[in-house]
Amino acid sequence: MIPSAYQLQWYLQHLFTTDEQNDLLLEHTDEHAGVSTFWPVELDFPEGLPNPIIFAANFGHVTYTHYPVNDRHWPVMSRQMLDVLLSVREFPHRAIPVAIIDPILYWDEPDPDANFVEQRLKSADHRFVVVQLLEHLDILDEEASGVKRHPTLPWRIRVEQYRFNIPPEDLPPLFRLSIEPMHLFISAEARKALAVAGIAGPEYLSLGGYTKGIGDEVDVPVPLPTLPEGV
Repeated sequence: MIPSAYQLQWYLQHLFTTDEQNDLLLEHTDEHAGVSTFWPVELDFPEGLPNPIIFAANFGHVTYTHYPVNDRHWPVMSRQMLDVLLSVREFPHRAIPVAIIDPILYWDEPDPDANFVEQRLKSADHRFVVVQLLEHLDILDEEASGVKRHPTLPWRIRVEQYRFNIPPEDLPPLFRLSIEPMHLFISAEARKALAVAGIAGPEYLSLGGYTKGIGDEVDVPVPLPTLPEGV
């Protein structure tokens, strides 16, 4: 049977031979105080969210990937990746601006001061956004999916294999489930469009999950990142 969708995850292998666990690290500011860590999986827009949201690139840049691994596990993607998804089909979303700064101190630069981030913002990469979906779908076939609920915490569930009741208009390119919004899904059609466009960064997990540690797939691998000259 041809899969209808996949869980959208991050490609990690390009980091295995480095000392880093992420491509991006969130630059915490006072504006983040009181903002839920999980706001991208919610439907409401959090008050006080910085504009733009500032991330620091561990390798000085993220030109090598369109879906960078980040320490908040937020769906940060390039505007090009988002445009490809929207070309498959429009879907309700917010695209929250991101500024990616180079945090690396180069050999010919003075020691950083209190204005370091502000100075780096002048040359920040603004080609990325955080995507927040504005609706969650109630399409999970609970019986066919083998859903099991926690006996005292009914909102905590376990799914053996995701089975969807596909709507007449088909699945949107990106979606979350109202019963379990933490996971982000991508339609098979959207995955194909990203592959054709050469979009590196996404990794795809089958709806059946891992079987003996196997189950994720990659169409366009992320190349090994390199540091800029002068580090």
